[in-house]
Amino acid sequence: MSFTVHRAAVVFSPHFAVLVNPPDPTEAARLRAGGGGARALEWVLNGMTSNDPATGRQTVAGLVETLRLANLSEETAQRMAQEAVMRGEVDAGHGGAEIVLPDTTRDKVHEEALSLASAVNGGRIRVNDMVAGTTPPLRTLYEGAYGNSMRQAQLEGVELLANFPVATLAFGYTRGDLSPGAARLVPFRERGRIRAYGSLSRTEALLFRLDPLRVYRHLASRGHALPDVKDARAARITLLQTMELPYPTQERVQPLGSDLLRLVHSYAHRAIRRLASFAGIERDGLAEYLVPHHLSFVVYAASRGDFVLGGLQSVFESSLHRFLADVVEGESRCALDPGCRSGGGACMGCLHLGEPSCRWFNRFLDRSELFGAHGFLNTGT
Repeated sequence: MSFTVHRAAVVFSPHFAVLVNPPDPTEAARLRAGGGGARALEWVLNGMTSNDPATGRQTVAGLVETLRLANLSEETAQRMAQEAVMRGEVDAGHGGAEIVLPDTTRDKVHEEALSLASAVNGGRIRVNDMVAGTTPPLRTLYEGAYGNSMRQAQLEGVELLANFPVATLAFGYTRGDLSPGAARLVPFRERGRIRAYGSLSRTEALLFRLDPLRVYRHLASRGHALPDVKDARAARITLLQTMELPYPTQERVQPLGSDLLRLVHSYAHRAIRRLASFAGIERDGLAEYLVPHHLSFVVYAASRGDFVLGGLQSVFESSLHRFLADVVEGESRCALDPGCRSGGGACMGCLHLGEPSCRWFNRFLDRSELFGAHGFLNTGT
């Protein structure tokens, strides 16, 4: 006789999607028009200096994408874009050529760039914005301690999103294996139409953008064969052209893509676990939104209803430097070591989060990506 312990997840697995919801359909259409994802990608590569990627002159990448969506051939789209550059009708940008991405990743890269554009569209506050609007001693704090702490944490920037529009949707379920193609997705239906159930909220959030050159060097130190690059833009482009990020339940993964995802995901979980005490918010009250192709993640307050506590804003305005110092210098060991270390370097004692906070099933996590001899947060390397 044998006994089988019943596990609900083996029988029934709900499927969710978390996405940055544009403020309204008109705004969503505007962001996608005139090049959409390609233009948003250029905006990300240029450092997200403006608040809206759709402003300014049309770019080569944006024009090519527009012509591509109009069902013109690739050859025709490229030729027309170059003719427009010669006439001075579009912005040539860096070298006047479109960034060539693999077909397997291009759509994902563009969608993530559009997600970042939608995220900041509701309003963003950067440290430089606070410097310009304050006087000493706050000005001294923002110019000195804040900048130093971000550099120590290997971050390109931290921004406050006071009106982060996020949607959490449940669209169906599977039975058995979670892998795409291994099980049949059963969508929710009503009156013959597919229906998604979920919640829309506008909440406060912090956007963390990792330093591209530091990420690039970290991956190279991990043994990945990456060519030398001269600046952050080149580092981003090289990674986008060579990596393939896994999906949450994937088992066979590309080493470069999985290591990069493991770095971004581990950093996000570390930030949430340390941020909860600084913001005065329960850990499960914070959630992550990963933008791994663009080396970023968002930590947002998973509010219910229209009320926003303001804990993340308080941290950003008064104690960001102490929080980042705690992320880098705080206790990095696990109470369950050595078992945790030998079991993958992540567990409920150090990096795991509850299901409402992590949509990646606590996979692709490892403390060694952040700490240790070759850790990303080891400022001595």
